[in-house]
Amino acid sequence: AQKILEAKAHEMELRVQRRNQLMIRILMMPVRAVTYIGSCFLASPMARQIWLYATLLVCLFELWSCALFWAFSRDPNKLYVLEMLLHLDHWANAWFLVDALLQALDKIRGGEVQEPSDGNSIMRKVDRQQQLTQKARTLFTRLPGFSSCSSEFLLKIVDVGSVVSKKKGEVLYSEHDDNTSLFLILEGEVIFRDGSRVTYIREGGTLGEFKVFDLEQANTEQRVEVVTDCEVFELPEAAMKRFLEYSPADRSILTEFYKAKLQELETDDVRSCRRSMIKLFRSIAKFFTSGVQKARAIWLQAVFAVLLIVVGSFAHGLVLSRLREMEGEANKDRCPHDTEQLWILWISGFCSEAPHHESTLVCDCDVPCSYCWHDR
Repeated sequence: AQKILEAKAHEMELRVQRRNQLMIRILMMPVRAVTYIGSCFLASPMARQIWLYATLLVCLFELWSCALFWAFSRDPNKLYVLEMLLHLDHWANAWFLVDALLQALDKIRGGEVQEPSDGNSIMRKVDRQQQLTQKARTLFTRLPGFSSCSSEFLLKIVDVGSVVSKKKGEVLYSEHDDNTSLFLILEGEVIFRDGSRVTYIREGGTLGEFKVFDLEQANTEQRVEVVTDCEVFELPEAAMKRFLEYSPADRSILTEFYKAKLQELETDDVRSCRRSMIKLFRSIAKFFTSGVQKARAIWLQAVFAVLLIVVGSFAHGLVLSRLREMEGEANKDRCPHDTEQLWILWISGFCSEAPHHESTLVCDCDVPCSYCWHDR
């Protein structure tokens, strides 16, 4: 009976967790859409250049449209067209700011590394593997849980494991694979999908640790996809358990740590959301402090975009004020009747044109208009 009550309580917690995750996903959909569009432009500088040429043409239109504003001010139809074009121009000018941000990201990201084609490429690859193995050893010493283990245990698991290279778009493991390994992300980023739960794991993150320590049952909904080119350190479960049998102290440390971590993941959604927001703000602050300040041309483009937006807003305001003045002048010349009475008088006007019909319509207004006939 106690197990049944615990299972029901756990099921209720999972329902609340799924509902909270669904709400967070719905709230983050616009952010993901903007991120996807930004990644497309970031991956294709040529597309950004073509778009900027188009926005430059629109900005040139803004300059001469402001100069010819008073020439158009007497024609209401032209004013409406000008108001619509200036409204669209605000969005075009904003893309200059977007391109400035993307250029700063290019500065931070740096150029792409080309693979050497000489005879020393094999030796360089070997050195690369040794560097990644050394990096895995360093990350294990800093990894929470493993940092409390003995140095002999860490040396053994690093010597048994291997470095695996994955390209962007590949699947590390899916629901069809019987994954029994512990993975440590050395470089790059992967996305972990567990049913409705989605998590991005970057350098220094681990995967599969709960299965290795028998804290999680086999789940057919788990899937890990590679977001960027990755270097992953893979440690087989059999070797891990063999070393843990000879080191009971390390086994108890890791088991207790991952039990607490699993409980925290199941119950603390708000804290993880807060941590994600903090990481986002930190990355934005790092971008503005280390990326934008390195390029003066980026600042000039951003200032130019702000100047165009201000000029466009001023011209847009002038057009709107002129349209209101023209509408006010037009309303002064109209009859103060309401819309229904105007329709009735308009229909009666057609009837009064017939020779056999005479209509007597009296209007109280003093302004002569086509809808009113005094004592006709």
